[in-house]
Amino acid sequence: MNLSTFDAEELLQLAGSFLGQRKPANALECLKRASQLEPANAKVLYLTAVVYCQTGLVKRAIQSLEHAIQIDPALDVAHFQLGLLLFGAERYAEASAAWAPLDRLGQEHALVLLKTGLEALAREEYELCRSYINRGI
Repeated sequence: MNLSTFDAEELLQLAGSFLGQRKPANALECLKRASQLEPANAKVLYLTAVVYCQTGLVKRAIQSLEHAIQIDPALDVAHFQLGLLLFGAERYAEASAAWAPLDRLGQEHALVLLKTGLEALAREEYELCRSYINRGI
């Protein structure tokens, strides 16, 4: 496919469509081209991280999420996903640090409840974990 005729927004939409069709290679091709056009596009970096996660490239996903957050610190879902990846790698302190900016959303926000539940899980506080996770869901 010749991607040279598409702008970054179109490429982002195409990438999302390819992800929905379970075609990560096509999605990544679109995202790499979009990144060439707009290297400081946090949404492109975030979606690139999603593709990397789906294909098992966790280290690249973490790097892409970190870059997205540097560009747009208000990209809350990127903070959550970054913390989730770090949590899954048993890097609990780093996960909490990645999640810390979410606290500004308020105690009852779903992302805050979920991350608080996972932090309780890391401390082996299972009942507290279950309570927060259920409320977050």
